[in-house]
Amino acid sequence: MVSTEKILHLRTIKKEYITAEKLNRFRAKIPDGERRIGSLPYDWIKRIEKDKISDITRSACDVFEKFSIEIEDISNRYTGKVDKLENLKQAQSALLQSLQKILKRKDIDITYVGSGSLKHCQRLDVGKYSYAISTFKSEKSANRLFSDYFCRGHGKGNEPQSLFTLFKRGSHGRFVKPFLANLSGMYDAGGYILSKFIDENHPKKTELGTFLAERAFVYNTDPNIIRGISIESGGCIYNKKYIKDAKLRALWTKFAGILDGNIRLLKENKSAVKIQGFMLQGKELNAVSMEERRAAAKLARSLNKIKKLKAQQGYDEVKELLKKDFVDLFPYDEHSVEFGRMISWYPALLAKELGINNVPDFEDMTAISADHFDKVKIRFADYYPKSQIVEWLKENYDYERERNLLKIFREQYDIEDEVREMERQFSNPLPEQ
Repeated sequence: MVSTEKILHLRTIKKEYITAEKLNRFRAKIPDGERRIGSLPYDWIKRIEKDKISDITRSACDVFEKFSIEIEDISNRYTGKVDKLENLKQAQSALLQSLQKILKRKDIDITYVGSGSLKHCQRLDVGKYSYAISTFKSEKSANRLFSDYFCRGHGKGNEPQSLFTLFKRGSHGRFVKPFLANLSGMYDAGGYILSKFIDENHPKKTELGTFLAERAFVYNTDPNIIRGISIESGGCIYNKKYIKDAKLRALWTKFAGILDGNIRLLKENKSAVKIQGFMLQGKELNAVSMEERRAAAKLARSLNKIKKLKAQQGYDEVKELLKKDFVDLFPYDEHSVEFGRMISWYPALLAKELGINNVPDFEDMTAISADHFDKVKIRFADYYPKSQIVEWLKENYDYERERNLLKIFREQYDIEDEVREMERQFSNPLPEQ
């Protein structure tokens, strides 16, 4: 439908993330260029002669654009409620009559679903299939919660083209399927998106894993998700962490998929958390239940997959990316009461195999503990072996200065004999516990 000679054609849009500002520049170059992208749903045109599909599509687009303009001001800017109900009903009636005439079928119905800050949504039922027709409000009726909303991926200047991009670029069905859209500049009228309708009856889609989401093509600042599917693209902005090199991205994705599977196992199975602890300490898995054996088998399979992947070319680059991901996904906050206590689903076993440790330096941890003793409780025993603690005490022990720190070490480690020996060497009385 859109000429490939035009700057904005569908093949370009499916590959490139186009912002409202960039779209405005393109529109200025081709003010009379085609604004419409996509095609009608197959069910609408499957009985229509091929040479007539283009004209029918054009007519349907005209109807949707007119409908969008007619209802752009039907709601109150501040409450979001429709206060021009008669205008809405008239526009819906006109839309139905036009579509029935164009598609030559009567089994069409439309229902107003609701509105957000910037759009209205209608449910359009055609035969046994349901679609969402999202139309953009005018600038005077849109409830702009922030002045730079165009820059945040919202609005008519961003969403029509970005939904096609996001559905195409590796979303694996996690963005709703778009059919038609009207490319609108930031202040153009008549913007709309025709997409598949998603409700709570739709089959659930597994959400993107923790690591995979970290380097996805876009970062969703304002997710609107039903059954694991983003039903719109508002708030989606280009993710600067996205890996542009295809080969590097493919290898990183393999590692990320294994890590995400490990995380899901640890989140859903408490036995897996326990078994991971045993495996990290190199302990024998004796007298374990069937559930724990299954968890151990899954953890072992993940570990073996990681070991094999490490031999592939490009691993060194991937490891550097994963190091940054671990730091960003599992940050430490010295102002938190839980500082130093890693979440239970941290993939510690795989992190160890990868040689990645995002735990702050031991010296930094001891300093933070001393400075914030009454505010935080650091779980040293989760990350540092007893031998490291004893060695540090031998080199740095000063009872008066490290009183609080020594108390924490005694609570978390069996070090009484070692402390007594240090006390004898320094001729200091052993403090009461």
